[in-house]
Parts: sequence; structure tokens; C-alpha cells
Amino acid sequence: MLAGAAAVALAAGLSSKRASGAPRVAARAFDGSLPTSVDVVVVGGGIVGVSTALQLALRGVSVAICEKGYVGAEQSSRALGWVRVTGRDPRDIPLNLESRRVWAGLDAATAGQTGYHTPGLLYVASNASELADYESWLSHARSLGVDSIILNAEQAKAHIPATSATVVGALYTAADGCAEPTLATGAIADGARNGGARILTQCAVRGYETKAGRISGVVTEKGPIACQAVLVAGGIWSGLFCGNHDLDLPLLAVGSYLLRTSPLDGPDICVRNGANGLRRNIDGGYTVGSPQELADITPEMFTRFLQFLPALMSRWSMTRLHLGRSFVDAWNTPRHWRLDAQSPFERDRVHEIAPAPWSAAVWRDAVTLYPFLGQGSVIEKWGGMIDVTPDTLPVISAIERVPGLFVAGGFSGGGFGAGPGAGKLAAELITGARPSIDPSPYRYTRFFDGSKLTVAH
Repeated sequence: MLAGAAAVALAAGLSSKRASGAPRVAARAFDGSLPTSVDVVVVGGGIVGVSTALQLALRGVSVAICEKGYVGAEQSSRALGWVRVTGRDPRDIPLNLESRRVWAGLDAATAGQTGYHTPGLLYVASNASELADYESWLSHARSLGVDSIILNAEQAKAHIPATSATVVGALYTAADGCAEPTLATGAIADGARNGGARILTQCAVRGYETKAGRISGVVTEKGPIACQAVLVAGGIWSGLFCGNHDLDLPLLAVGSYLLRTSPLDGPDICVRNGANGLRRNIDGGYTVGSPQELADITPEMFTRFLQFLPALMSRWSMTRLHLGRSFVDAWNTPRHWRLDAQSPFERDRVHEIAPAPWSAAVWRDAVTLYPFLGQGSVIEKWGGMIDVTPDTLPVISAIERVPGLFVAGGFSGGGFGAGPGAGKLAAELITGARPSIDPSPYRYTRFFDGSKLTVAH
């Protein structure tokens, strides 16, 4: 368990009496006045947006974050909290290796308030086939600088609590770790603000403006801001934002669900065992991931069905389809609006979804898998919405059609761990610096230039 100010902040920010489905972070204001102009406006105050702002501020670039609700209030505070290279698609490994390096260097900018540390991450194999899959992944990943190893059964058991599952071995990455989702985004935002960034909450960006074909500013609900570049980092809202400007950003939203326990005696671990994901929190409890996602059927799902079919099939075993209120809400959400009129973002400040209806089964299965969890109880359960692309790789890219416009989104469930690295790459693209990694896997044009899209695994 981590001690000190980070643990105190977590205890203060996460009451065990919090109602299920309520925001996981406090509603917090940063800057009150709208700047007349900045170099860059970041649309969205999630972990990718604030990480980009921090990187821009460190480079002496003036930047303003405009967040429709509150910093880190949606998916950035609702993730499992892993910071991993383990199991990533080979195309995505360089970004996540770079993100690990950025995470490790964040203490100076955040006063150590992210909760980041490296207990290592294990993917447990319960049969020979799973272990062979991990060995195959490692044979491809090792050349990219991954420091993972294969453990035999006894070595694997030494790293995890007593379990009812069969253990034949594990894929282990000692340098992988975790951070606290309810702390990290706000801490990075503080670092960006200390570096000169402006952070505006309850300030939705309705759209951007151009002059001579390139970005010249944005229009927010509180007024205009002149700028030379705009980064769209709005999570599930990014596609709607771009669509208002007739830019097709293919994203679908999928519900992801977790729960956390009261503090109890146990090891500091990050481990996946079958479909169960587990992380030790800095308050001494554990976060347990649900093996199931919920994809609400919406009108857009129908129009994009063929485009997203490979992604849906790759996640089919963990995805439930649901037809409910979301279909009506999406049908009634405007797809286009004037910049002098209220936008959909002002009507849904912090998007909330109910906890999974199967949460009791998730907890029961977790206790069966790891009996030590039975010492504790569930004190919070929640859901969040992740933005998925057709190939489940993110977009971190300039939009060539509109010089000065950039997008960072579609992380398909990996945005928390990759966020600081994605922010660094986005800042490099925005400033024209030499990218620290190859950005081509994340280019926006791959959806439209005839490239064969292969779903990330």
C-alpha cells in the first residue's frame, strides 16, 4: 500500500458512501476567465487532454483546456488503472513503452500525486493453450524492447494470492504497473496549470473556426478563443464534435464496468486471471474489473455495422448488446448545430451510466477465484464509456483537410495507461517536433485511404 499524501487524497475524494453511478471525482473548477487567445486549445479534460496540455506547457506553448464538465470526470477516472505493455498489439507497444517512461517522470510535475508505481503485471495461464499464446506474443514483442518473461507454475503462484484457478504459468512484466484513476488526471492537470496552461471547466467547445482554410479559433459556450491549433480529445464525444464539421471520425461507445472493495490485507498486485482483472488500490482495497462490456444499440451502430464488425467480433466473447434508453437518447441528439446555439455537450456535462446489473456475479466469482477477497466487501461499483475505433487502435493524428486540427481518441479501453505517452506524441505532432515514436499506426487517413484494417489484439 502506498502511504502519504496520495493515499490521503484518495480517501478524501472517494467516500465509501458514494452512491453507485455517481461521479468518481469531485466537481472542481480551475480557471474562471476565458483567455482571448492561446496557441493551442485542447477540447476535453480527460487524461489524454491534460497530458497533452502538460507536454505543450513544458515546451513553452500557451494552451487552454476546455472541458464541458469537470476534469477527469468521465472514463479517465473509471478505468482499472493499469499502465501496461503486457499483451498489447505489437503496433501499439512503442506508444505504451513511451507512456511508461512518461508516467515514471511525472512525479516532478505532479508532486507524486498520481499514485503511479510498478508492482509488475501478470497474465496468468490456466492451461497450455493460454501459455502458448503468451509465448507467441512474447516472441513478437521482445524485439520491440518489451521486458516481459514467461514464468512457470511455481513462479507464477509466488506472485499472486492463493487462487482456486489452475495455474500452469504466466506472462510477467516487472516494469508494468498502475496509477490511481481518481487522482492521476487531476494531478496532471495541476502540473499543466503550474506550467502555464489554462483549464476551463463547465466550458464546452461548440466548434472550431477557420481562416484561409486553417484553424483560427474555437467557439465555446462562454465565448471565442483565438488559436492556431485545436486538439480534439473528448473521448466518446469526439466523433459527434467532428461530425458537426462534416468530418467522419469513426467511433462507437462501449460500457465498461468495475467495482472496488473495502481495505483488506493482501498483496500489491496487478493481475489478470482468466477474464478477471485485479488491482491493489493505494487505500488498501482492490479494484475488480468486469469481464463483460455492454454495447448499447444506437442508430450509429446500424450505420457503422459493417465498418465495426471486425472489432465487434474480436470483443464478442466479452460484449453484450443492449437495446434501451440510449437508442432514443442518441436518436434525439442533434448531429449538427450552429456555433451560436447550445451544443449537445452542454446538455450532458458528465455522462453517467448505471453499474453493471451483473456486478453481484462479478464479485461472487472474484471471491471464488481469490478467497482472500472475502475479508472485504464491495463499497463502490460503477460504469464508464470507452471509445472504440474499427481496428481498436487509437487515432493520434493531424487532420490534413483542416490544417491546425488534431485528434487523439479511440483508445478502445487502453487510454488511461497510454494517456501520458499519447499526450507527448500529440504535443510533438502539434508543434512539429520529431515524434518520439512512429505515429503512422495512428494516422486518421487509414480509415479512408484503402488501408487494410486489422483489429488489434
